[in-house]
Amino acid sequence: MKNNLKILLLCLLLLVVSSITTYGCSSFAVYSNRTLYGMNLDYYPVELRFMISDGYAGRKVFSQNFFYSGNWVYTNGMNDRGVFSNYQEVIDKPYTGEAADIPTLYLYSVVESLGQVDDLQAVEKIITGKRLVHNPGFPLHSMIASKDGQCLIVEIQSDGTHLIKNDQNFMVMTNFYNSDHLGESWDQIVDVSSIRYQLVYQGIEENMGNFDIMTGFKVLQSALQKITLSTLIFDPENLDIYIALEGDFEHIYKVSMNEETIETYLGFAEEKRVKIGYSGILVSELKTWI
Repeated sequence: MKNNLKILLLCLLLLVVSSITTYGCSSFAVYSNRTLYGMNLDYYPVELRFMISDGYAGRKVFSQNFFYSGNWVYTNGMNDRGVFSNYQEVIDKPYTGEAADIPTLYLYSVVESLGQVDDLQAVEKIITGKRLVHNPGFPLHSMIASKDGQCLIVEIQSDGTHLIKNDQNFMVMTNFYNSDHLGESWDQIVDVSSIRYQLVYQGIEENMGNFDIMTGFKVLQSALQKITLSTLIFDPENLDIYIALEGDFEHIYKVSMNEETIETYLGFAEEKRVKIGYSGILVSELKTWI
């Protein structure tokens, strides 16, 4: 009886979390005068941590994580080869079964492989011959991008794994399955979060000739929500990450993966710069710098 009650409470908790986050998160990869990735993390109030960890063969990985149910959960990141990955929720019933005679692989095995990959070919090699299944909990999809102009959206539906590659010099992802709208004009899509998708898409398209860090922030600001916890712009060429917290674009932080530091970048009365590493730095601490 107690076990059944625990399972029921856990299911209710997941439903509450899902209802809050369903319409959250927007991301892009842009290949223009500069290569940049960006993401709004939309979630209910939790502690966030930014960290730099060691991967295989000397690789380093920057990641943003949130604290949930006693664990730090990966949301997005980039390695020192300029490969980016993230998670965003989609509205669907999770598929977790196995396809006959095909080994299954949880999505996190792909998304969180930054410590061992140099490009998208290495990511696709991990997927080849496998049937991807959702992580336990609720369904997600992922954008994975490399600085050589290749971007991939990974989605899992009941008919199998969908790998959507960029056919132009940018990609946008929000909270519907991109694979449901292949061939549709971006401004004709009607789905969960399609308005945010269209705002980001249009903002990128209008600024493709001169797309920089502040343009990236401006584009993601157009898709801001009350539950936006952070906005990150990733620069894979210089291995820098620029951070705005909770919709405050007057104060921008900068992470240097080369120096393994985070510092004040824009709008602060005093300059500050500290080392970060595997232990990371909490957003609650960064907010005291303002």
